[in-house]
Amino acid sequence: MKINDFRRSKKEFTYENRKEIEKQYIHDSEFTGFEYDYDKREIRIFCDNYYPNERNRLFFRNVIFCEMQSCEFWGMGNSIHEIWIEENTKQIQDLMKKFEEGKQPDDICRLVDGTQYLEIGLLLNSGDIMLIICEGLCWEKESLDKKIADKKHRTGLRLRFDKEVDNEVSLT
Repeated sequence: MKINDFRRSKKEFTYENRKEIEKQYIHDSEFTGFEYDYDKREIRIFCDNYYPNERNRLFFRNVIFCEMQSCEFWGMGNSIHEIWIEENTKQIQDLMKKFEEGKQPDDICRLVDGTQYLEIGLLLNSGDIMLIICEGLCWEKESLDKKIADKKHRTGLRLRFDKEVDNEVSLT
C-alpha cells in the first residue's frame, strides 16, 4: 500500500452475526472519543490503532444499557484490550424483569417488541470493563493518517480528551 492510499470499510453487526464482532481487531486501540446521543440512543466510540494504522469508529445503535467502571485496577490506561459478546447477562435479565413487572397493555417501552439485543463487553488496559447492550453495531475503519501515526511512534505523544477544538482531538 502506498503512503497516500486511503481505505475505508464499514461492517454492520446485529444479533444474527454477533460472533463476528469478536473477530475484529481492536487490541491496543487508543480511545480518542466517547459520545452518547440521547435522542438517537447511540453511543459512539472512537479509537486509533497505530500498529495497523487504523482509525476505528464504533456506533452502538438503539442502546438500552451502558455500564462502565473507571477504577484503574491495573493502573492508568486508555486503550482497548479486547471486545467480546456476552449472552444473557445479569444486566439484561434485570431489565427484562423490570419490564415484565411494570408491563401495561399500551406499553411503549423499547423492550415490548421482543428485539434480541447485542451484549458487548470491552476490556480496557486499565482493567476496567464497559458493557453496552444495543440493537446493532456499525463498525467503520479507515486508514490512519500516516503523519499522525509516525509522530505518535516517534515521540510517544498521547491523544488527550480535554483539548477539543471544533470536534477535533488535538495532539499534546
